[in-house]
Amino acid sequence: MTVEATGSSNYMSDSEIMAWMEQKTEGLYQSMRDSMDVANRRADLESALGDMQGLLADTKTGEASADQVYAKMGDLLDQYKDFPEVTQMLEPMYATMTTQRNAAGQQAAQVAATNEHNAQLQQAYIDQHPGQHPPDFGAQQPTPPPFSVSAADADAWGAQMKDKVDYLGKQDQLGLINIQDVNSQINQAKEIASNLIDSQNKSASAVVANIRA
Repeated sequence: MTVEATGSSNYMSDSEIMAWMEQKTEGLYQSMRDSMDVANRRADLESALGDMQGLLADTKTGEASADQVYAKMGDLLDQYKDFPEVTQMLEPMYATMTTQRNAAGQQAAQVAATNEHNAQLQQAYIDQHPGQHPPDFGAQQPTPPPFSVSAADADAWGAQMKDKVDYLGKQDQLGLINIQDVNSQINQAKEIASNLIDSQNKSASAVVANIRA
């Protein structure tokens, strides 16, 4: 918006000054809102990564399962796609866990299927040969261990997340400086408008006083 002088003078009305201030600060307020939204999202992400560190540490003591870590990591990837520096860290971890989880599931399914097949063969023999001891159709295989996170992975991934939390903390500081700078620009625009209006009011009062004199 371009403010034009009224008539042939350089006078600007209070409404024109206020319109200039609103135009000047409108973009600044939006910039501040955007910066504050990003700061809040970043703080939430830092907290979530801290929780992930705790879960990884708890897998080493059995207080948390690999499935809990896997679910939490998937949630983080879904919720924080707007932080590529974090998703780039998490995606290889998630891919590794996906491969290990699928392999553990397939192994468990194979063992269960083999045990079920052997049990059916044994029962069929008993039904067909009452009173006879059935031959060995294969011992029941033990259930394979569940999907897990190795201690080495838990330590390595936890360290990466701690580094990323530290990085996000530094970004917070830079974001705060930016918010303070934008707020300073807003206050400066308001002060300029206020001073202009005050100056014009004083000039008008002086003119009226001279006329009355």
